[in-house]
Amino acid sequence: MLISSLEGAKEIVKGLNSKDKINYIRQYAYLIHRLFYVQLQETQWKYYYEIGIQENIWCGRVSKKWAAMNSMNYTYGRSKTLIIQRLKTIQRQLQQASQALQQFGNQPLPQCLSEMNPPLDFEKISVMVTAVVRKGQHKLKQQFEHNKKMLKLDSTDHLFVKNVYDLKPNKQQIRSIRNIWKAIQNKKQMEEQIEILKHRIYSNCLPPAFNILDYTLDKIDKILTRSKPSSTNDNDNKQQTILNARRLKKIGRFKYDMLELSIAAGEDKVRYYDKIAKKEKKKLLMITNKFKKNNSDSDLFKQLMAAIEAREKHMIERANYITQQKMKSFFDEAPAMLLSLFFANTIIPLSNEQLLIINKGLKFIPPCQSHFYYPQPMDEIIEQEYKRLYTENCKNLTNYTFSTKDTHATEFFSEVKHLLEELYTKPLPKKLKANARYIYKMIKSMKGKLRKANIAVGQTDKSKLFFFIDAQEYEEKIRNYMSKTNAYQEITSGICPLADDLHSVLTLLDYLQKHNRITKEQYKQIYPNLKTLELAHIYFNLKVHKPEISVRPILASINAPARNISSFLDQLLTPIYNYVTKDITFINSIDLIRKLNEYQQQGYLTSTTLFVIFDVTDLYTMIPRDGAIAALTRFCEKYSINRKIANLNIDTIIRLARIILDTNSFAYKDKYYRQIKGGAMGSPFTMVLANIYMLEWEQKLIQHQNRHHEIYGRYIDDVFMTTNLSKEEILQQLNETMKTDPNIKITITINQALEYLDASIENINGQLKTTIYHKSAWEPYILPYESDHPRHMHANIIYTMLVRAARLCSSVENFDMERLSAEMILLVNGYPPKFIQHHFKNFFLQYDAINMWTELNSEAYQKLHHRLLHKPTRRENKTTVQTNGQFIQNRTTYEHKDQIYLHYTFENGPLVDFKKEYRQIWEQNYVYPGSRLKNTRLILGTILNRTLQNLLIHKKPKRDMLTKIQPTTEAANRTIQERFHQ
Repeated sequence: MLISSLEGAKEIVKGLNSKDKINYIRQYAYLIHRLFYVQLQETQWKYYYEIGIQENIWCGRVSKKWAAMNSMNYTYGRSKTLIIQRLKTIQRQLQQASQALQQFGNQPLPQCLSEMNPPLDFEKISVMVTAVVRKGQHKLKQQFEHNKKMLKLDSTDHLFVKNVYDLKPNKQQIRSIRNIWKAIQNKKQMEEQIEILKHRIYSNCLPPAFNILDYTLDKIDKILTRSKPSSTNDNDNKQQTILNARRLKKIGRFKYDMLELSIAAGEDKVRYYDKIAKKEKKKLLMITNKFKKNNSDSDLFKQLMAAIEAREKHMIERANYITQQKMKSFFDEAPAMLLSLFFANTIIPLSNEQLLIINKGLKFIPPCQSHFYYPQPMDEIIEQEYKRLYTENCKNLTNYTFSTKDTHATEFFSEVKHLLEELYTKPLPKKLKANARYIYKMIKSMKGKLRKANIAVGQTDKSKLFFFIDAQEYEEKIRNYMSKTNAYQEITSGICPLADDLHSVLTLLDYLQKHNRITKEQYKQIYPNLKTLELAHIYFNLKVHKPEISVRPILASINAPARNISSFLDQLLTPIYNYVTKDITFINSIDLIRKLNEYQQQGYLTSTTLFVIFDVTDLYTMIPRDGAIAALTRFCEKYSINRKIANLNIDTIIRLARIILDTNSFAYKDKYYRQIKGGAMGSPFTMVLANIYMLEWEQKLIQHQNRHHEIYGRYIDDVFMTTNLSKEEILQQLNETMKTDPNIKITITINQALEYLDASIENINGQLKTTIYHKSAWEPYILPYESDHPRHMHANIIYTMLVRAARLCSSVENFDMERLSAEMILLVNGYPPKFIQHHFKNFFLQYDAINMWTELNSEAYQKLHHRLLHKPTRRENKTTVQTNGQFIQNRTTYEHKDQIYLHYTFENGPLVDFKKEYRQIWEQNYVYPGSRLKNTRLILGTILNRTLQNLLIHKKPKRDMLTKIQPTTEAANRTIQERFHQ
């Protein structure tokens, strides 16, 4: 403590290297502490005396029974005699402490200090010790200030109660007044408990009672950790570790559920007390109005109501102050809630500290990456960022016919570069720097440990969390999947198929352009980018929500030869498909609920109505290619005009579709493969092709549902239906449909309560109930608050969670449960309670629904629910529409003449100021009277740094594996030579 008290103190402390020297300093510190302590006491008791004189606040006392009836403290203040006596005692103690310190200072230094070389600077020692003592008494000073504040609050409270009784209310009024005050007191006490509990969750310092949960399962822990002396079986040890991890996960989740339940019960009590207070206020008003008729002194009644209101406000002020004080004196030692927000099927060789970082999830961005994560020097990082900003700015300025080379532009770019240099080289705040370095070192250590232990790290399929699994077991699951689907064929020659695939693509494109089947603009649009060209690669997400823990393949083909063709066909065909199937396609669960509400309003939902869902197994990989192409041909023939879609004839579309399927080659590990069945999951065209194939298969079911006025809708491979037939009858209809195509296998569920997408739907005696469905693999994870994202992104998450709950929940009670669930998720992910409450309040104010939040007003909620349910979602705004008989696609475009977009790399620390500083430079240089940019809005978007997913998960094989040019034919060789050497 002495070292940090003064600049240069480190050298002085080094000289205090013996017990005698340290004891001398301790004795000196004790004397200073004693003096300061008495001085603080003197200040406090003088305040008691002064406020007693000024406001006549001396010793106040009422009976405990009276205090309880009026919801107040029974005593406050100090007697005048006691204060005077105490001040006299303090004066003596102050004199003694001063004399003792003076005598100590007048004594010669002990030999151990006087002979120090260099000599001890006693003045510096005095300053250092004084600083340390003052710092140590900080909490004591706060406590004294708290005592002063409480004296004022308690005495004022007694005064407000006295004012009410001075107005001589009758017995009925007194009874109501006391009931109001009691309800308010109970409400504020419960709100205090809830607020403290929420702060505990946010701080991960749970109430001491939660320790019991850990101790009650102590026997299980001993069983799991007990090892036989003769056992050296690695599998046994692995299984014990996995079981222990599951035990801890379940304990953590149980704590989470109990905390959520505690808050729900507390909030219910708050609403109960609030209702009592409002009920008693109405009763008091009725009594008062009744007496008004028989009494001409209406001013007296007004005074009474004003006095009651004044006391109520003061009770709230006092309770809020006490709560804030309790929040400051926080929980040094408390049990933690260890939620394992990841999936592990093996022993993870990571420390608890490292697992806490893993808990931050895939999308967590470690802070200050420019200072720790990049190998190049800071000058190069600045230059790279400047070049990108320069390029974007040049494009924007050119669009508005500004020169990018004149003196004006040169000065502007110079200021931008200077701003980057200033912010990137500015020292980081100490706390932020220490945290950033700590996380960096932890991540670096984790990489080494996981690599050494041969553990595969990836992303779970539904819950989007990290998974850790033994690499050999992971490979076995992948081999089993490939064997089961029989959709992939190894290229046994070991030759990279990139060159041959490129040759096939270019040969087709050249042919189509030469014969005017596509325009020059289309040729350029779908021509592969040779600079970034590389073979696709495959990776597998783990389906941990499935009992057998299988895998889902994802093909990353963004730079593959046929990728641009895939995107082109997707943009061409998807708008048509969306329009044709708009009545049988669910865009999301909100769309389903709208249709169910309409179905109910039309009287089709009865007490016996059943819901049916089924999903198609491995749709993308199981559809036959020839069958899919045939279905695509029939689709194009049906919805083309003169056998053309846009300017493309059907033959051209089919040839482009075939080249996409025929060049589905990829690398995995150190081998090459070709997909021979279905389409690649991850390719844009695959989804629309699978949808078109399914559209033919489902026609009989659609017609059957239409005849019976029932709902039929599909979201990719998940189908939802309603039926008023018996379970046996609808199963028979589904079985007949399945017989039409052996490639399509479905899993069926029929019931009156089902889960579809993220909605839970129930038929309760002909009444529809809907709420949010949390899948079995669901975990309370969202983007952590401390992730290196712009703060508005965290605010948007809160807004989105509330909007989703209001759309999907049919009742205010279910909405409130989801609102609390959202709050719990936010708290465990580090969102401060004040931040959460601020944005919750903004949401309810925006939709004029504050009373729905505080009172669970059902009528107000139904208005909110209806308003948001029928408000188009962002995805719906991007879907296709039909205009003037032509199929077009609504796209978000940034090419508006009233907007300019610029993207910069976001990072916490000094770089947070970039947005504000850059905007000032822009306005100074280009937003002046008469400027063409005066009425143009500058929108600064962010480029984010690497996530924890990018840093820990390596999906991609080595680059040379993906970029080898190895043509196998003379024709392919000629094509490669021509195109790469143009």
